[in-house]
Amino acid sequence: TGVVEALSDLCDVMEQSEDFERVHKPRIRSKLEAASPQTVSVLLRLFPRPDIFGAEPEEITTGDYTSSSSTTESGKVVSDAFRVLVQALASPTKPCVIFLDDVKWANQGSIDIIEALTTDPESTNVLYVIAGRDNDPDTDIYLDLVYRISSVQRVNDSQLGLLDRGSVHQMVCFALRLPPSDSSRALAEVVMVKTLASPLQVIQYIESLHLQGLLHLDSQGTWSFDVEKIKNKTDVSDSVVSQVGSRLSLLDENTKAVLRVAACLGFNFKDTTLSKVVDYSMVEQARGNHHHPKPSQDCEETFNNVCAITSALETSCKQNLVEPMLGKKGWYKFSHDTIQRSFYDSLTEGNEKSMMHYRIGTCLKQFDGKVLVFEIADHLNRALDLVLRDPEELLALAEMNLESARQSLEALDLSSTSHYVNVVLECLQRGNLGWNSA
Repeated sequence: TGVVEALSDLCDVMEQSEDFERVHKPRIRSKLEAASPQTVSVLLRLFPRPDIFGAEPEEITTGDYTSSSSTTESGKVVSDAFRVLVQALASPTKPCVIFLDDVKWANQGSIDIIEALTTDPESTNVLYVIAGRDNDPDTDIYLDLVYRISSVQRVNDSQLGLLDRGSVHQMVCFALRLPPSDSSRALAEVVMVKTLASPLQVIQYIESLHLQGLLHLDSQGTWSFDVEKIKNKTDVSDSVVSQVGSRLSLLDENTKAVLRVAACLGFNFKDTTLSKVVDYSMVEQARGNHHHPKPSQDCEETFNNVCAITSALETSCKQNLVEPMLGKKGWYKFSHDTIQRSFYDSLTEGNEKSMMHYRIGTCLKQFDGKVLVFEIADHLNRALDLVLRDPEELLALAEMNLESARQSLEALDLSSTSHYVNVVLECLQRGNLGWNSA
């Protein structure tokens, strides 16, 4: 889950601290010694970090958690494990700030863990910042969570509205390194009208002006512009999506094709994984050529593939579409979920999305079938209609989901366990495989 990923990143930051060996590690291990063996065992399974916790994961008997009567108990054990970890990582001299963005995407298991963490009376050295949008269709998830937390803890609710005229002017001056002047105020006025004073759109709009050649950097390093020309050549944008769409249309075809594949991989993606699933055949397919050759092993094509991906990532970073992830070498993330959605939604012809997920899942299975079992299953599950055409592939997918369900159960992630079991049942039913086949 996202909570596991966030706390794993926090462990990485803690381990790189100068005081880790002297201060943090002894405090963490002391906290673990005071916790129940069952809680520690679950914690070590969720976060197998013997370098930090000083022990290998113990064997867990999952049978006690498989019946419906033990669902509440298992959820409490998992929540206790997360609480112990946060209490161990945070201290009066080293408090933690944990920022959880876009809570609407969280599954019920993650929501329960977030609620348990934020309402824990013993976590006194942690500040949680939870972000959500009140105009999204799934805003009820965020609002319900905040309501439950506020019934136990003090919550400061901050509404981030539109920018005022002065703030837009400050952003324009900061972005273009301009001193306040009549010309900068005139530009800020145009920016405010065109973007409806939305913070994200202000940034995107200024970048789009440069891409359209309406902002020029002269030989002395000063930005120049024609306010009247900007007024006449750009349209009022009523949403982030339309603003992003205008920027994407200016990208070269190679960059767009590579980022469509990256968008299918997820909001975060690794460059080596992208290299494995993007060869020239996939780039061509993302461009709209729907042939289905297997990934090429030709050395020249592999070299060209790496060059194409490197070029696409460099272009994307320069235009602030993607950015490297701090402290995670080789990992990138889209600068905003709207950007990822725009690339993903651009796969509109026929079964393009299903075909892309099918090709990604098949390719990952070829390289890392045992390591990436969850990731592969998730991609192939999105292409179930394509997998249905081959009984052998369907049976293999059922077995992969069964293995994903087993591993989810071992981690006491009951929500994911139920999901994967349901996919197994769907595979058996729709493929007429029968129980004996599985």
